[in-house]
Amino acid sequence: MGTDDNGDGIGELTYVIKGGNNYDMYPLINPWNNGSEPPLPPTIKGQISGKIRTEYDYTFSTIDPKNNDVYYWINWGDGRTDKWIGPFNSGTDIIVKHRWVTQGTFTIKAIAMNTNYSTSLWATFEVTIPRIKPFFFNFSLLNWLFERFPNAFLILRHLLGL
Repeated sequence: MGTDDNGDGIGELTYVIKGGNNYDMYPLINPWNNGSEPPLPPTIKGQISGKIRTEYDYTFSTIDPKNNDVYYWINWGDGRTDKWIGPFNSGTDIIVKHRWVTQGTFTIKAIAMNTNYSTSLWATFEVTIPRIKPFFFNFSLLNWLFERFPNAFLILRHLLGL
């Protein structure tokens, strides 16, 4: 665990959760909330399925009870994270773009923090990026049939009443 101040006035506290062969970075949730009411868990809206390497818009929003500005930490479930983006007005829809480069089912996780460093509970949203299988039709078989039986098309047409 460590701190990192990236110049925006918000110290970035993170911890690492080991899971399988990868490590996910998450913000350290402030259990004391500095005496401030935390924002509500964010809402996440967007595509629930899509294509590999296609960029999609996801909308995030939260309400802070004291109308403080909010920041968002977004983990896309694919090893990429947007850390404490903001500040944004409480209740404002923000749109963040993302693209997945591999197929699978991914869980977007988001948390909100107000300007008093009080953090919300986590929100999740599942996205499936299916594997795209190319469609192949074997025209060589048809060519072989029509070369071997040149009148087959006319007979087939007659039988089908076309």
